[in-house]
Amino acid sequence: MPADTYENQIFENYFLWCNLNSYGDIDCQKLLANSALFRWWMVQYTELEMQFIEDSVEYHGYCDKHLMRKFYTETVIKISQYYCKPLMELARNHQPITPQFN
Repeated sequence: MPADTYENQIFENYFLWCNLNSYGDIDCQKLLANSALFRWWMVQYTELEMQFIEDSVEYHGYCDKHLMRKFYTETVIKISQYYCKPLMELARNHQPITPQFN
């Protein structure tokens, strides 16, 4: 998978996770914009990817890419069950910067 496709997939999965854990559009935007929350999420996501690699290494070469993709999705979808309440509350309480016009 090309790097830009992988990056887009990561962002799409993070967006879906934020949307799942938000109370609306503005709340979702606050979660999306919080870099600490994203770093936490990325660590959790990376651990799930490592789990996928460990679990699938014995099938390498025996399964087609569509089956491996399905297995990957089934593994990383577990991220939907994870959340970090302190970081989410911090993101929600953060006041956005409003533009000031002179």
